[in-house]
Amino acid sequence: MTVKHIKIDIPQDIVYSIEKLGKSKDIAKEIKISLAVTMFQRNVISLGKATELAGMSRVKFVEFLKEYNIPAYEYREKDYAKDQKTINSIT
Repeated sequence: MTVKHIKIDIPQDIVYSIEKLGKSKDIAKEIKISLAVTMFQRNVISLGKATELAGMSRVKFVEFLKEYNIPAYEYREKDYAKDQKTINSIT
């Protein structure tokens, strides 16, 4: 995987807020986690890519999402219909 290093300027008061937000004093890590969550929520990246960006295992990332009531898996109406069809075919 290729990596691109970027530099961003963040106001000091925002840095303090980020430090309070996370369990880590590593600002870059907290920003990467926030970016991973946001991109995952917007369906820009997959769960696997989000865990990679966040630097967490899949289990840890799903637990993190759960803490903030963010669904890790989307159960859509078409999934329900497919499951109903399967259930009906075996009963």
